[in-house]
Amino acid sequence: MTTPTETVVFTALRAFILGLVTCEVIRAPMNRAATPVGGFVALSPLSNTPLATNVGAQAGQQKTVTQSRQVTIQVDCYGPGAGDNAAKISMLFRDFYGCEALAAIDPGVQPLYATDAHQAPLIDGEAQYVERWTFDCVMQVNATQAVAQAAAIALRADVRNVDRTYPP
Repeated sequence: MTTPTETVVFTALRAFILGLVTCEVIRAPMNRAATPVGGFVALSPLSNTPLATNVGAQAGQQKTVTQSRQVTIQVDCYGPGAGDNAAKISMLFRDFYGCEALAAIDPGVQPLYATDAHQAPLIDGEAQYVERWTFDCVMQVNATQAVAQAAAIALRADVRNVDRTYPP
């Protein structure tokens, strides 16, 4: 299994955000589910891109492959105070505070940067205006995958006279 999993990455970002806001933080997109009442923050996956060539290490009959990846999650803040929440989250995500908060969940997940928040109003199903501010949180995730690897457990060496066995 690849570690950290996508669930761990979302959990780390959600825990970071929950420490800053007083509203619900959910994962989006959602099908056939009502949005929370009042203000809330929605997290949507955008991309998961390799940053570097894989690094491998072998121990016995197991190989561990590590790849640095850039994971981008869109953060949408809804309802009253959405602009303030977006500013607070993006500001502290860019700070060492964000590094410490994410590392407390999984040290393999670290902030790279957050884009600037901008207003993106939304018209809901009842044709009502909903305040929404959006930005992206971009993280580096050092993903590790362990796989079985063939290896020689025991070797037998024989000495042979090559010239006698294979004459020139």
